[in-house]
Amino acid sequence: MKRISWGIIPVLVILTACNLLQASFSKKVIQHPAPEIKMDHSYFENLGCFNDPACLPDNFRDLLDYPIDYISRPNDLLGGLNPSLPLAVARTNGFNAEDEFPAVYINSCMIQQYIRYLVLVNGELQLIDSVEKLAAIYAPIESENEALSYAIEATGLSALYDLDQSPNLKRFTDTLEETYVSKQDGGYLVHLFDTFLCGCGPHIVQSVDLVVSTDGSITFSDAIDAYSDPELDGLCID
Repeated sequence: MKRISWGIIPVLVILTACNLLQASFSKKVIQHPAPEIKMDHSYFENLGCFNDPACLPDNFRDLLDYPIDYISRPNDLLGGLNPSLPLAVARTNGFNAEDEFPAVYINSCMIQQYIRYLVLVNGELQLIDSVEKLAAIYAPIESENEALSYAIEATGLSALYDLDQSPNLKRFTDTLEETYVSKQDGGYLVHLFDTFLCGCGPHIVQSVDLVVSTDGSITFSDAIDAYSDPELDGLCID
């Protein structure tokens, strides 16, 4: 039988504690406050659009090259958009990728989700199916909140806060930084996350830095693995 000197045990305890302490400091969360912005959903809610896309006028639906399957409320973080206009998310599902389907962005899994927007501009309902059309309405981008809202609207990426409240996350970076916006020459840097889940776990959330120019154009950094939630490792999503 192997014997361990009792004098070594305190040393081992101290070394273990130091390693745990070092790990907790090396993998920290940089927190940022969420902006206090909110969307007004009343226009499309009063039309009943969040229950049935048939709420849209017949003459508008007749002009659509691609039908709208369902209409949903936009994220409240789109409330920083300027001008503040009635806005709804128009979604169309397809089982085969359509290269010619015009959309602001696409969520691709077994089912393709084509994301467009309905916007009421000067009393006229418009279907927005490209980032260029978004820019035509919302540019110039002139504040941090507007840059955040516009980046989320144009890409479908997520703003994440309070990540320190989930201590069981498996982190892939020493420092996990929450969403923030910083002003820079010609626009804003927006730090977001790709939280779209597809396939079987582990589902890795990636961080992405976007530069939103004042003219509404967007450039992307390479995505970086940020974290995964071990509780979702066994989850498969089509």
